[in-house]
Amino acid sequence: MGPKSRRSAATHLKVTKPGSKQVRLTDAFKQSKRGVVRSEEPTKNGKSSKNTIESLEPVFDLVEDAKDLRETAEKPRVHLDCNDEEFVRYIQDIESADIAQQIHAENLTAVDKILRRFDLTEDYGPTVGMTRLERWNRANKLGLSPPSIVYRILTSLEGTEQEGLRESYLYKQI
Repeated sequence: MGPKSRRSAATHLKVTKPGSKQVRLTDAFKQSKRGVVRSEEPTKNGKSSKNTIESLEPVFDLVEDAKDLRETAEKPRVHLDCNDEEFVRYIQDIESADIAQQIHAENLTAVDKILRRFDLTEDYGPTVGMTRLERWNRANKLGLSPPSIVYRILTSLEGTEQEGLRESYLYKQI
């Protein structure tokens, strides 16, 4: 029996571009957070050629986002109670610190007010082009500390099914 070769668990994955050679992903790639890896692959005549994979950081982000979505989807959804005392107390605490009342908010529930305030707070990044949950996850990943009460609303059964709760305040307006 010959010497054992060390094979990466990720050698079956390949990155291809039109008109380029296939490159095997190695343990070095998995460990690289920079996303630039050089791997040597033997050619037909026995010599090795160097192939470069450049800037694959977005690939890492997509994998992490997929894991987050899978974990969120696997959790059992609870029903949302719009009259929950926690929601009412949260919005009352915030509104008591405001100088003026929100306009056009007389007929809104506490949940609607919380989500509207989240949408209009620029601290968590842009609102347009993504759902509230996507925005919350991105802000959380960036360490911006979005309110956990918003996550609780968005991951509820109604928060995932109702377009009015799932999409931002400016959805279909811009």
